[in-house]
Amino acid sequence: MKTIYITKEQISKIKDFELLSENKVPSAQDQVKNKVNAGVMDAVTACGTMEEGAEPESDKYELGVEKGGAISPNYHVNEEKEEDSFKKYFNEIAEFMEENGLKVSPFPKINLDWSEQDGLFIRTGFYSPEEKEITVFCKDRHPKDILRTFAHEMIHHSQNLRGINLSFSSADDVKDNEELEKVESEAYLKGNIYFRKWTEYANSEKGVLKESKLIDETSSDDVDLSSFNIKHELNPKFWKNNLLDSRVRLRLMDIADDFIDFLGVDWVKPDDIIITGSLANFNWNKKYSDIDLHVLMDFSKVDKRTDFVKKYFDSLKNQWNEDHEDLKIFGFPVEVYVQDTNESHASSGVYSLDKNKWLTEPKRENLAKAKVNKSFIRSKVAKYIDNIEELINDYKNTKNDNHKTEKVYAKSNKLWNDIKNERKKELSNGKSEISNGNIIFKCLRRLGYLDKLYNLKQQTYDNLNSLR
Repeated sequence: MKTIYITKEQISKIKDFELLSENKVPSAQDQVKNKVNAGVMDAVTACGTMEEGAEPESDKYELGVEKGGAISPNYHVNEEKEEDSFKKYFNEIAEFMEENGLKVSPFPKINLDWSEQDGLFIRTGFYSPEEKEITVFCKDRHPKDILRTFAHEMIHHSQNLRGINLSFSSADDVKDNEELEKVESEAYLKGNIYFRKWTEYANSEKGVLKESKLIDETSSDDVDLSSFNIKHELNPKFWKNNLLDSRVRLRLMDIADDFIDFLGVDWVKPDDIIITGSLANFNWNKKYSDIDLHVLMDFSKVDKRTDFVKKYFDSLKNQWNEDHEDLKIFGFPVEVYVQDTNESHASSGVYSLDKNKWLTEPKRENLAKAKVNKSFIRSKVAKYIDNIEELINDYKNTKNDNHKTEKVYAKSNKLWNDIKNERKKELSNGKSEISNGNIIFKCLRRLGYLDKLYNLKQQTYDNLNSLR
């Protein structure tokens, strides 16, 4: 174990960070994480609390853990150049995460473990949720790999601050535990993405990292598809004895009536009001699903220019949903939409609120039989993420160069259309919602990359067409 020596000036830059030597046994949950990261695990439990020491009068701050009332001399080693840079980079990565929307404050304690490890499956790091402490194993590892491990564990710290339960049993495996798979998948994906973005920022603007090879491509293994898992039952908060709960039905009908009044098309009556989508099926997800409330109306009766009618209804739909973004039923957002009765709608679950019955009853076995190529989906999503991140980085480096901005706008617009058309093509061919194109689209949306791409399109357009 090595102790890092930090000057007072350096301590002031570290803010809430505290670098401590190892003096405790990691929790069972942490050990599960070790197994995920490195293929090893010891069935142990957490013990003790983290001690904080005051800054001594010396210009050097000796960091160690007290043993029997004194700091063990065995923990004192000479400072190495690489070690001194870690505290700086840890702080920069954490601040970068916070500045870019990730909740990581108060910052965790940091423990660098330089103990010897043998074999291929060495441990890389773990997070202790109760102590809010990150341990990173450093011996015989590339500095960049150490920083990437830190970014991964910072996502677990963020999860902990958000109230996500990280108390897993030492017997849990990712392959058998859906919740563990979710938290690990988020850490692998977001940790790598934030780390890559930080390296790009550091390389392009601050000159901290000079080698472009530090920018990694997103691995397809980092793409989490667990939110698309098929449930064994319909959401019990909404469905009772295979019918929509009466309270939910009446409330949704009230909302639909108000939306119809908002449309202002009183010369045409709706044909029906339906709910569809994942909450009317077995692929619902408590984090990502919303209530797709559709008003069915014959567009040709509104006006013979049905394309104009669709644009009109879509505009009002967008306005309504933006004005009522906090409108929820049991925590699920309500998304309204006007659907042309002459429009084909690919959904294996459709329920009529007017008739109070299924128009298309979902069958779990049908969803389970749907053939998707998970490897293809992960690879395509990872590629799209890289393309979007590259375009965002290109735009940052345009420096108001109109020619470069035009290129970014053209590429982002094409990429947007490619993603949408890939989904539309499969749905229009009669494929179910469990199809490659639809899952790719939804995965990018759930990860926030569709919003990033859309915002990039808007920003580059506004930039090009503004006069300064």
